[in-house]
Amino acid sequence: MVDAANVEEFQDWVDECEEWYEVESTKWQRILTCCRLVALFASLAALVAAAASDVDVLRGHLKWVLVSTTFLSAFSTEILSKLNVREMEDLREEGRIEAARLARYTRQKLAQFAGDDQNIYAVQDEVRTSLYELDKHQHRRDVRIKTPGKTSR
Repeated sequence: MVDAANVEEFQDWVDECEEWYEVESTKWQRILTCCRLVALFASLAALVAAAASDVDVLRGHLKWVLVSTTFLSAFSTEILSKLNVREMEDLREEGRIEAARLARYTRQKLAQFAGDDQNIYAVQDEVRTSLYELDKHQHRRDVRIKTPGKTSR
C-alpha cells in the first residue's frame, strides 16, 4: 500500500527537479542578457567616443575609452561564442518547460489516483522514466554544445 508520505516525497522530488531546471534556465538567461547588454553598451560608448573626438576635454582619454569599449564588446561576444550561451539557454529552457509539465502532470495524476496503489506506482514509474529521459537528453545536448566542431542539435 502506498502511504501519503511516499506520495508526498515523490512529488517533492519531482518539484526539486523542476526547480533545478528553473534555476539553470534563469542563470543562462541572465548570462545571455548580460553579455548582450555589455556588447551593446560598449559599442554605443565607442560610437559616442568616436563622435566626440573633436571635444578637447575628451581627446586625451579618448584613445583609452575606445580601447576599453572595444575590448568589452569583443570580450562579451567571445563569451557568448565560446560558452555557447544561446544554445545553453535554449537547452535549459526546454528542460524547464518539460520539468514543469511533468510536475503538473504528477500532481494531477497522484491526486486523481489517490488510494489506487497500482495506478500510483504506474505514474511514479512513468514520471521517473520521463525525468531520466529528460536528463539524458539534456546531458547529450550539453556535451554536443561544449564539444568544438559539433552541432548542438
